[in-house]
Parts: sequence; structure tokens; C-alpha cells
Amino acid sequence: MSHVSETNLIRLAAAELSDGQRREIEAHLESCAECRKAFEQHRALRAVLGDWQVETDLPDQWPAIDQRLDDWQSATIRPGWTRAGRIGRVAAAIVLGVGTGYVGGRILGARGGALQAVPMVSAEEVLDALGFHFIELPSATGLFTTVSDLTSAAEAGDAS
Repeated sequence: MSHVSETNLIRLAAAELSDGQRREIEAHLESCAECRKAFEQHRALRAVLGDWQVETDLPDQWPAIDQRLDDWQSATIRPGWTRAGRIGRVAAAIVLGVGTGYVGGRILGARGGALQAVPMVSAEEVLDALGFHFIELPSATGLFTTVSDLTSAAEAGDAS
């Protein structure tokens, strides 16, 4: 067996592996000092993070934030005539859009050019082409391991 992946070492430290996977990796760790050392580091880190305590005796800041929001809202009252300006900007944008479409259509029509159909693609194909990935594992360990796998794959792609 080759070396155990970082993802599986992290999952072993978090006790997120099936019994079969756990036994197979533990058997490898008995014979591989390098993987055993990496596993011990992950287990020690998990122990430290497990003991981490968040301060909960901090004062509640929401009343002060709420008061500042109330003060801000009362200070930003606008006169009624600004509504007409907003409506005028929306109307101008509509007229500009329609006019641009009309002129563009006339120019294409004068040149005899036909509009070409745009091929339909799914959102998944677009995201995949852009290099975006969906992360579907629910645990924090799953998120870390997914990001770790993606960066390893990207580094392997850069090296080739």
C-alpha cells in the first residue's frame, strides 16, 4: 500500500472512517513511520482544538448596535422630491436599453447578418469550466478534507 492520504489521516484522527478503512490504515501506520508521524500530528492538533474554549462572558453588543442603527435611520430621511429622481433614472435606463437594442437590430439588419443561436449549457457545466466545485460534506472535517483534496489536485495539475 502506498502512503495514506492526508484526508484519510485527518478522518482517522476525527474517527470518521468505517471499521474496514480504519483497520487498513492502522495496519499501514504500524509499518510506516512517516504516515504514523503525520497521523500523530493530526491527532495532537485535534486534541488541542478539542480543548479550546471560547469566551462567553463578553458583554452583549446588540443593544448598542441596534441603537446606532435607529440613530442612523432617523438621520437619513430623504425629501419626497428624490423619488422623482429615482423614477427618472429608471425610465432613462429603460429608454437607453430599448434604444440600444433597436439601433443594434437596425445595424445587423442593414449588414444582412443573422442572429446566431447561443448554445444552452447547464449551470454545472459553466461552474466546472470555471473551476468551481460544490462541497457537499457536512462536517468541518469534511470541508477541510475537500479543500485539501482540491488543492492537491490543482498542484498535481500544475506539476504536469
